[in-house]
Amino acid sequence: MKVLIVGSAQSIAFEQWVTEVVARGHVVRILSPNTPRPAIAHLCETTESGPRLPVLRFIMRIRRIRRTIREFKPDVVHAHGAGDYGFWVALARFSPTLVTAWGSDVLVGPQLSRLMRIKVRTALRAADYLTATSATLLCAARSVAHSRVPGEVLSWGVDTRMFRPAESIDDGPIVFLSVRSLEPLYNIEVIVRAFARVRQEMPDARLILVGRGSEQQRIEGLVSELGIESSVDVRGWVEQTELPRVYRAAHVYVSVPGSDASAVSNMEAMASGLGIVASDLPSTREWIRHDSEGLLVPAGSVRELYEAMMTMRDSGTRKRLGGAARERIERIGDRKLMMDRASEIYVALAKGELP
Repeated sequence: MKVLIVGSAQSIAFEQWVTEVVARGHVVRILSPNTPRPAIAHLCETTESGPRLPVLRFIMRIRRIRRTIREFKPDVVHAHGAGDYGFWVALARFSPTLVTAWGSDVLVGPQLSRLMRIKVRTALRAADYLTATSATLLCAARSVAHSRVPGEVLSWGVDTRMFRPAESIDDGPIVFLSVRSLEPLYNIEVIVRAFARVRQEMPDARLILVGRGSEQQRIEGLVSELGIESSVDVRGWVEQTELPRVYRAAHVYVSVPGSDASAVSNMEAMASGLGIVASDLPSTREWIRHDSEGLLVPAGSVRELYEAMMTMRDSGTRKRLGGAARERIERIGDRKLMMDRASEIYVALAKGELP
């Protein structure tokens, strides 16, 4: 079966999706405006050719998608994102089309401008089927569309063989870990300030920040201002193949964004058996229940995050929560289960059926 996928070929999550689809025997072609990641470059063609004038480039982009559809003759076209990519696919006027909502494309984008709201609404209404990584995101997408678009919750899932608990638990100085972009949405400043308070009571504690973004310089300045440089490792970008070892070297995972869908990093931390402190958001509660698989706190509260991080100093609490998190992700978030379902959706749509 042939699947044309339109999205950001620079994204690790996108690369993982494509790799899993190919592994299930589907023939894939990618259209993307971005330079692709090496593992999927041979499948990718650019949408960005022709004149530089924005209006003309936009027209050429839609023509490129239509031409690829004529030549490749896909059974399904899949837009990864309900913003630009979904909008482009909607204007290409192909059916069946699947749209996957990623999170900010639905939760944030439509609030930023009327144009983004129109783009997302157009993409969602044109879709034959919609997937979203959480029930909260699916509900929000239908609200933006002003229509009950057929669809379901389907997360990326996590490779539970790659991401697994450490064989032995080090009871030495506690290590806190964040694997989120250094952008305002993810409240990295809140994590740093809470950790500075933790360190006053646990001088040997460490914080590792994995990720890059527009706030890196400001975060590094804050770390210096608080006098905790020796305890904070602003590590920057880490390749996906190295991430499992990073998780296994930590005791507690911290993620407190102000808005989120189903964060893959949360799932990776769950699969790794870490104690987790996360934002008390509806989408997060679909995976992590307070005092069951982790501790949930208000996204912007330094005090409550500090208190939860201090609770995690108890190894028994970490073991109880981390074990429950691993068990839950094995049951409802294993990537193989999720991607088998994705393949079933493609097949059903190609047959003209609703999955």
